[in-house]
Amino acid sequence: MIPKLLRDLPGKSDARWACALAALIVLWHLPALTLTPAVNHDEIMLNAAARNWTARGVIALTPLTNQGETYATAYYWHPPGHLWMMAAAYRIFGFSIEVTRGMSLAGGAGAVILLFTLLRRLKLERSAAAAGTILFMAHPLVWWLCRSGRMDLTAICCGLGAMLVLNRREAGENSAARAACAGLLVGIGGMFHFMALVWAPALVAAEAIRVDRVPWKNGLLIGLLAALPLAGWVAGAFAGGDGPAWVEQFLGYQLGQRTASTPLWRRLPDELLLFAGQFRSVPAMIPLLMVGLFQGWDRAAISRRWAAGGASAAFFLIAIATAKGSGAYPLYWFIWFIPVVASGLALLRPKVRNWLFALAIANAAASQLSLAAIALYQRQARDPARADRFFSAHLKPGSVVLGPEDAWYAIERAGAQLRIWDQPEARLHDYVVTYANVAAVPPRGFELLAEQPDNMPKFLGHYWSSTAYSYRIWVPSH
Repeated sequence: MIPKLLRDLPGKSDARWACALAALIVLWHLPALTLTPAVNHDEIMLNAAARNWTARGVIALTPLTNQGETYATAYYWHPPGHLWMMAAAYRIFGFSIEVTRGMSLAGGAGAVILLFTLLRRLKLERSAAAAGTILFMAHPLVWWLCRSGRMDLTAICCGLGAMLVLNRREAGENSAARAACAGLLVGIGGMFHFMALVWAPALVAAEAIRVDRVPWKNGLLIGLLAALPLAGWVAGAFAGGDGPAWVEQFLGYQLGQRTASTPLWRRLPDELLLFAGQFRSVPAMIPLLMVGLFQGWDRAAISRRWAAGGASAAFFLIAIATAKGSGAYPLYWFIWFIPVVASGLALLRPKVRNWLFALAIANAAASQLSLAAIALYQRQARDPARADRFFSAHLKPGSVVLGPEDAWYAIERAGAQLRIWDQPEARLHDYVVTYANVAAVPPRGFELLAEQPDNMPKFLGHYWSSTAYSYRIWVPSH
């Protein structure tokens, strides 16, 4: 098995192209990686347990301590793949926003390499494979995920790995060993994000198109091995006495809020609207994607129709099952559409293709570079070290702080712990943090201790950020 897999590795020329594209995405994001976007809710919720594990020896989602029965003592907010990876990263490299987002960016670079390799494996010319990979890199959601301390790009790497395993150069090969390996890769991806499990039925659907009939044993292997890691996680939670925590955090919150509840007839158009809405800042990408999709759907080679089968299955499952406020989920079916779009673009007249592609990429580059340029212009205010110094000077290690989520890194680096969504209460909170770019309104029972002034220069009258990176610290009144 291993020698066969090694034979499928890309040649030297393809490897150079893949590495060049990976280097491009890293260099594209690195200058403003810690400056934009501002720290968001998910970045805290997905990394707080790893921080607690490495700093305090407790695996718990402490920012939500007062929001449920189990958050102060356990972490079942998501499957533990990202927890394990980030705990290892924090132990090796230390805790910082650079490490958190650096791991996400590494996942993006890995996804770029695997996607380019897959497109070449599907017999796309090198230029078409590069174009398809750049479309993925230019997606606004990918831009955000590379800088947001999330696990989606790692899960996507696992899914792309599974797609590669089932795509040998020898047409029609469909061994049980490859099916088992692909299923296990999907299962590992599901340990980072449960949405990656949609790849299991998508792979079966894709294989059914390519070989007319998938041996039942192979389909069963893909499904069982994809489910195995997550099933082990759930069984381990209940066996260890954490069943109530799993029910409250994962079943009650994640699945409860992420499961579709709208009428069935609305879910498909809502999914398409959600997807289209992700391109508000890069509308020039929509015609390129649509033309490539329509050109490639019927005229693509069998290897790309394989991807079309997987795309259809993934799209319908995500569209029907998930709540439409979950903006990251369309990426799990969009990955399957990229080979179809890229193959369709390869069929266009070169002049038309080049103009559409140039306009789309110019639009994406202008949008992303403008945000990075504003962030760099505001670097002094956005610099994480500035917040670190402020909070370290005024917070006592071991204290509990009620405050905004974007202050999490600085509060943690000061040795304190953040709480969110609470009401200020002196018996629960040693400090309360509010923003300093708004009128000072003392929380009831608290008095001002320190203020970090708002020194962020506005651009065209706006911060271009959800926060001005300036804070006030309040302590209980005596």
